[in-house]
Amino acid sequence: MGKIRNLIENYRRLIRFLYEYQSDMNYIRSSIKFSQIWMESYENQKKVFSKYKKCHENSEIAIIGSGPTLDRWTAPLGCVEMGVNGSFESKRVNLDYLFIQDYSRKMFERLAGYHNSKCKFFFGVHYLVPTIPEEMYNKYNAEKFYFYDWPKEMFPFDFTVDISSKPFITYSSVIFVAAQFALYTHPRRLYIVGCDCSRGHFSEHANIHNSDINGETLMIEGWRRFARFAEQVYPDVEIVCVNPVGLKGIFKNEITM
Repeated sequence: MGKIRNLIENYRRLIRFLYEYQSDMNYIRSSIKFSQIWMESYENQKKVFSKYKKCHENSEIAIIGSGPTLDRWTAPLGCVEMGVNGSFESKRVNLDYLFIQDYSRKMFERLAGYHNSKCKFFFGVHYLVPTIPEEMYNKYNAEKFYFYDWPKEMFPFDFTVDISSKPFITYSSVIFVAAQFALYTHPRRLYIVGCDCSRGHFSEHANIHNSDINGETLMIEGWRRFARFAEQVYPDVEIVCVNPVGLKGIFKNEITM
């Protein structure tokens, strides 16, 4: 019986050892993969975004969402327009930049019919997995940007200060990529347009005063953090929220069109 007990105990020790070894190996593989992705994202961000630092200094920029109030937007003369997702379909804008981080086959089918030679495309790569098919980057001559959904421990702020060395923080929305990029180019004034934090869309011609903001608390919290971030890092940039709905009261300056 003693020999049998010893055999069983040795077997249990072997199982524990193999389990711990497998866990250690998984951790090592995950760490190596994360390091590789981090280096890849660093090299990409540096190559893509270094040239944009302060490139729109003293200009006016509008970041364009697809909310119902976009239907009332008229850009000031010379304003640089940075859109996200389906905002390119609005006749109210003439985009200089378009940011997309999630793949939608229907949206990319519509994008194929968008003809704007001056518009620069940026498509996202999640830090864990690609989100947009590689052929789309080639088709639209799009630049890649890397992003996290949430701030990591290596980020001293809620958003990325130097986008030429670290991925964007998105709070699960590409609008914050456009917002961080816009600040990085250092305009004198930044308009927030069509960012209603509602479930309506400009193409639906919704009544903006009745827009449903229920369920959009995460997005609104992201904008609160962005407002604090901008005040800390870019205090000289005036931010103006245009026709605010869910963002009412978050930014100091508001205008209605």
